[in-house]
Amino acid sequence: MKKLILILVVVISAFSSKAADINHYQNIIAEGNIFYENDQWNEALQQYKSVYDAGYVAPGLFYNIANTYYKLKQYPEAILFYEKALKLDPNDADAKFNLEIANEQIVDKIEPLPTLFYEQWISSFENTFSADGWSVFTVIFFWITIFTALSYLLTQSVLIKKLSFLAVIFAVVFTVVGLWLAINQHQRVTNTQTAIVFSDVVNVMSEPSEKSTRLFVVHEGLKVNVLDQLNGWYKVSLQNGSIGWIPSESSQSI
Repeated sequence: MKKLILILVVVISAFSSKAADINHYQNIIAEGNIFYENDQWNEALQQYKSVYDAGYVAPGLFYNIANTYYKLKQYPEAILFYEKALKLDPNDADAKFNLEIANEQIVDKIEPLPTLFYEQWISSFENTFSADGWSVFTVIFFWITIFTALSYLLTQSVLIKKLSFLAVIFAVVFTVVGLWLAINQHQRVTNTQTAIVFSDVVNVMSEPSEKSTRLFVVHEGLKVNVLDQLNGWYKVSLQNGSIGWIPSESSQSI
């Protein structure tokens, strides 16, 4: 019994400490917002970055940092943090819009490869919620499955049995779909590695070596997909399908 009480105390203390930290971070962000509203961009950025450096992760914080960098005309940094915000919340319309505006300020304008209509539809549907959102969706329909299954087993009414059976089928389907999408979104956030180029001009090479052939050139602010890493080099691909190697130090991971 004493061990159980001790565990409960530790858990409650941990939650209380985390809640206090979040409240403290929110106060600092609020102070940053005041600086931002008064056009004091450097002071606002200092407040936001202090929270970010402390390890606090939230799409709203990343969005604020991105906006401040944009005001300071530091476009690669702004693009990096808009992308970070969208990685956590793919449906943030403001972040999407501001990211498009920020991308207008960089040199490279890469036309993406065309995608099939059903791929666009699947991607759009998957991005309806974040991984956490789809997890909540899954839990809700899991419990609906349980309740409708109990209704099917316990009722004596033929009509209710039929309706409950159909409800169980639909609930199971939605539960499985929600789980699949939650896993996909989580893997997208944790496994898909992308980066923003931060050097003014970067030569993209055919191999991870300065002595290899230069394929093309990219500039700061461009987003690249990281396919592989080797001896301080990233193998990257662009939206138009071009592939090559860049020094890893020339970019920052999203």
